[in-house]
Amino acid sequence: SQLSEASPALARLLPHMMVDAEGVGHLVVVKTLTGGAQAVAEAIDLEGWPEVIGTLAGDDTILVIVRRERDRSDLIRRLEAIAEG
Repeated sequence: SQLSEASPALARLLPHMMVDAEGVGHLVVVKTLTGGAQAVAEAIDLEGWPEVIGTLAGDDTILVIVRRERDRSDLIRRLEAIAEG
């Protein structure tokens, strides 16, 4: 489905690295395995999704900022669909 379409980088990383995603307001917090956040955040940035303003990555946590609150749940569903392969 279109929901789970992603670049090869994100499609390769998310199934192995993403642990959880949840959000509030304009923010989505993506939890990854230790050391995975920066690679996953870069892959999300490279997708060029218009609803994503940007990402901040630590070691195992990514903060994704979305344009509108209604984009938050759509992004979480998209990430979960990609992570499930």
